[in-house]
Amino acid sequence: MTDFTISHSHAEGTLAHGGVRGDGSADVFRAHGFRWFRSLHCYGIRNSRDRTGNVYLINGAADGLRALGFTVEVSIDNTPRDYDTVREQRAQRLSDRADALTDKASRLDATADAHFAEVSRISDMIPLGQPILVGHHSEGRARADQARIERNMDRAVAAHRAATETHHRADVAGKDETRRHASPRMVAERIDRIEADLRKIGRNLDGYADRWHDKHPPATGQWRDDLLAEQARLTVQVEGDRKLLAELQANGPRLYTRDDVHKGDQVEYFRGWHDVVRVNAKSVSVNTGYTWTETIPYTRIRGVRCPHNDATNG
Repeated sequence: MTDFTISHSHAEGTLAHGGVRGDGSADVFRAHGFRWFRSLHCYGIRNSRDRTGNVYLINGAADGLRALGFTVEVSIDNTPRDYDTVREQRAQRLSDRADALTDKASRLDATADAHFAEVSRISDMIPLGQPILVGHHSEGRARADQARIERNMDRAVAAHRAATETHHRADVAGKDETRRHASPRMVAERIDRIEADLRKIGRNLDGYADRWHDKHPPATGQWRDDLLAEQARLTVQVEGDRKLLAELQANGPRLYTRDDVHKGDQVEYFRGWHDVVRVNAKSVSVNTGYTWTETIPYTRIRGVRCPHNDATNG
């Protein structure tokens, strides 16, 4: 009978099932990047869903468990999921997270209000400006009331601060899909990063010579398998992002390219309009008014205008 099962898939991420509390497995999992997922009642690797499985962490945890005498079954499936499915489920998870955080913030608000109400209740029973009468029979009660006021005030302030922070986290989670995954600029920049990663993977798969003319042979063994799996995942991602970017540009603000900007034009950046002194493949260099120029990626350009044309492109 298998004591532990460690599995990875793009749909579920990396999860480890099995074992009992106090059997020594917790130290092994934590040493290899696993964390306890309370909602799933198992160990797993955070942010591993829809990513290539980390074979080194998975096998390291499996070997550590076997060294303790456990039997371990490892299953790794690096087949990437459909782009639209990934986006829809990500949006749903973010929505669920925002709802859960909003509920938590409401509970913290109620807790803070209850403690503030208790402070008011106790304070209302004390005459305004009444000091503690040392030696009087009321001294004990007065000091107890003062301690309760301070204790409830501390708890109310702590709950209020936690509620404010949780409201902020809920707001961030609620806006995350729109801001990070559906913004034309963000999508374009993500495409650039993925294309660079794919080129690097291709060099490692085929072998290459670096700038010092040292030759690096093609990847082999587990490294090659990992590179092929990551290449497949990134290919699905970038193809979906290209389609998404085309849809966003058809219905929203345009993104400028090298064909839209020429030396001598002006581009709008967040600090105003700047004269273009050089046009590069991925960016433009603009005059700053000092002895140096500033590089602006095309994805950050808000507008372009040509001094020989009164029309402004926007």
